Amino acid sequence: MRNRIATPLLVCVCFLALLAHCATDHEPSLTYPSTRKQVTVNGNTCFRPSLAYSGSNYCAAWQGKFDYGGLDMEIGYSLFKLQDPIPFVNAYIVAKGDSEAPKVLWNGSNFWLCWGNYPVGIQLYHEIYLARINDQSNVTVFRITNTGNSTTLNRFPSFCWTGTEFGVAWMQTNTQENYTSSTIFFTRVDSNGGKKAADIQITSLGIAEYPSLVWNGTEYGLCYQDVRNGNKEIYFLRLDSMGNKIGGEMRITEVDGDSEHPCLRWNGTGYALAWNDNRTGHHQIYITFLDSSGKKKSSDIQITTAPGCSWYPVLAWCDGTYALIWHDNRSGNFDVYMTYLDSNGKRLAEDKQLTGTHSDNWSPNH
Repeated sequence: MRNRIATPLLVCVCFLALLAHCATDHEPSLTYPSTRKQVTVNGNTCFRPSLAYSGSNYCAAWQGKFDYGGLDMEIGYSLFKLQDPIPFVNAYIVAKGDSEAPKVLWNGSNFWLCWGNYPVGIQLYHEIYLARINDQSNVTVFRITNTGNSTTLNRFPSFCWTGTEFGVAWMQTNTQENYTSSTIFFTRVDSNGGKKAADIQITSLGIAEYPSLVWNGTEYGLCYQDVRNGNKEIYFLRLDSMGNKIGGEMRITEVDGDSEHPCLRWNGTGYALAWNDNRTGHHQIYITFLDSSGKKKSSDIQITTAPGCSWYPVLAWCDGTYALIWHDNRSGNFDVYMTYLDSNGKRLAEDKQLTGTHSDNWSPNH
């Protein structure tokens, strides 16, 4: 893999800075972003963005094409300050085959990316990678999985920082599309990108997909969707600091229709979980709350009620207030929307449409 600087051409994706300002009184003072910042400069398709903040700089990552004639999807990233007119770094990590679904975080010293990669067509060696990026755009890539066969694909990772190391979870499937098996795996990675232990298989039943992994200070919380009962439902597991299961898995949703795309967050004393499901006939965004053991503390709370379908919730916690974003097609096109919730899931504001172009805006990410 090699690092290539992206040529400034056309803007294809925009970045939305989402800020929650908390007042000193009992009611939070809430603001919505008023401007959009362009962070991609390549003229090809860019999607599945992810965002992290170091305290001074932002890092945005996405999946896209490095050049006009290329067929492969690569991982792109930008480093920038919110007030700057253009990013001071805009580059791609170029590898053989397609790269997909990047996540980015700041661990106190560097930005880190995590994603999946596989060669197009032959589907060999579909593996998980990490990359360390500093503010000077020096990139070091680490291969995390080493399955190395055409019938095992490692995809859609979720990772978090414990203060001393990374926890990484991902789904392992038997084919790229229309797979008949999917299992969640976990591993630990040190601060230098080195594996600390062998991969641990977390699930063994059904088709488990799209993990969401968080660290609560002493252990991991893990959510994922699974179709073992005929429709997609959300499950929760506790993992100790070594990645070993604590107790059994807990089924969080039990509704008609599919529950998908879980987003788990730790709030200091318990977990908040957002997802979309179609129990009403079309997909809407829901939230529920779990205690530190994973036991549900509330019923499912429906957040969105707009016509059309709402998908891909992303949840953030800030001093007693949740910021929730998602995309839906109430206006005809897909656009990104946002609202604020209190610690019990009660709305503090109406939906705010963050995008408004004549094209689709979708798959917001943290």
